[in-house]
Amino acid sequence: MNRILKLIVIFCLTFGFLNGISLANSLSDVDGVDFNSYMNTMYSSIKKNWHPTENSGAGKVVISYKIKRDGTIIEPKIVSSTNTELNKFAVEAIEKSSPLQPLPKKCKKDLIEVSFTFSYKLK
Repeated sequence: MNRILKLIVIFCLTFGFLNGISLANSLSDVDGVDFNSYMNTMYSSIKKNWHPTENSGAGKVVISYKIKRDGTIIEPKIVSSTNTELNKFAVEAIEKSSPLQPLPKKCKKDLIEVSFTFSYKLK
């Protein structure tokens, strides 16, 4: 049995004239576990560590990573990017956010996989 639960979650950290969060899929019931609160806490943590410079320019970076049961983030990797300069800021935001809270107790998986989208727009 595959012990990795793949959550495809799209968060947009958008700065400048467009702000918001977008969830691609409902997280209210993934394998019987409510991940909404967990993902909102994760989003807040990552947002605090997202510090691109204006010189890096606008763009979008999709990064995937795994979260271990204890909240440790492992294996961050760039999935796609429209601006390679933003890649280091995205990876740094993910790495500085580790460890997150432990996975919800009802989650029976050892790991979950998340895709996170950073979108940076200049004014």
